[in-house]
Order: sequence, then C-alpha cells, then structure tokens
Amino acid sequence: MNPASIARLVEMLEAETAALRGGDLRRATELAAAKTEEVRAFAAAAGQPPTRELALPLDRLREALAANRDALRDAVALQSRVVETVAQAVNRARASAMPGYGRGIRAGGSLAVSVRA
Repeated sequence: MNPASIARLVEMLEAETAALRGGDLRRATELAAAKTEEVRAFAAAAGQPPTRELALPLDRLREALAANRDALRDAVALQSRVVETVAQAVNRARASAMPGYGRGIRAGGSLAVSVRA
C-alpha cells in the first residue's frame, strides 16, 4: 500500500460521488469497472501495516468512502422513488382504461414518462 494507490482510489471515489450527486448515473456506471480495479489493488496491498506517511492519505480515503456511500444511498433512494412513481402512473393508466359506467373502452392507450434527476 502506498500513497499513490490510495490517491488513485480517492480520485475514483470522488469522481463517482460527483457523478452521482450531479445525477449523471451513466457516468457513475462507466466508472464502476475502474473503481473495482482500484479497490482490488488497494485490497491486495492492505495487508501491510500502515506507516506514518499513510495517515493523511488514509484519512482522506475514509472521507471519500463516507461521501461515496452517502451519494450511493441517495442515488438508490432516488431510483426507488422513480420506479414507484412510474408504477403508480402505469396503475392509474390501466385503471382509467378499464370499462365501466361513464367510461369508454380505450385500446392501445400510451403512457409517457420523463424523469430528470
């Protein structure tokens, strides 16, 4: 484990966190493979005892990990709300298309949803 490998992991986490906070899920997804590689490299070297020169980089890594965890949690919560909103819209559209008193039968109705994070 060395300060440079920790710095690369911190940079990757900060880039993903920025993408998530900016609502750019595509960019966050693109960063996933590189982030996984940086985590693997860090984990491979993690068995070595930390030295004094690693104290500050490791503190920065802890902060980046906490921010990334929070951004991931928020992104998952947002996706859950979007899925729930779409499901409710579909259910309402289906309910309004059902035949009943005062309603005509509509075949092939469409539903459009636009969601921006």
